[in-house]
Amino acid sequence: MEQYRLSFRAPNGYPSSCDVTVYAAIPLVVASETGEGMSVTNAADVIATAVVHRHDLDPRRLIYVEHYSEEQRPLPFGECYSLVTFTWNGKQAKSPAWQHLPNADFAGIVATIQRDD
Repeated sequence: MEQYRLSFRAPNGYPSSCDVTVYAAIPLVVASETGEGMSVTNAADVIATAVVHRHDLDPRRLIYVEHYSEEQRPLPFGECYSLVTFTWNGKQAKSPAWQHLPNADFAGIVATIQRDD
């Protein structure tokens, strides 16, 4: 597992960042909102493309999860995860589509990964 802050320029040129966690063996990428610049939702294709290139991941196998912490989504909404799928043009992500991922399901995925490590 590798964690880091990814800085990027949003399509509108605005400096932005997100926290990235990569489980390269899966490959699972979690992009967490930092509140700096364009949101992980609006920049999903930019972030996914950058991470695939940085880690030389196979985009056809990529599992990409978007994360908003409690800090970014205070109650009554709270922490949330979404599974994001893309259409890929080589290693360029396009046309993101979101599906809610219940917090308990995401926790189960991470627990399984950590158990298998």
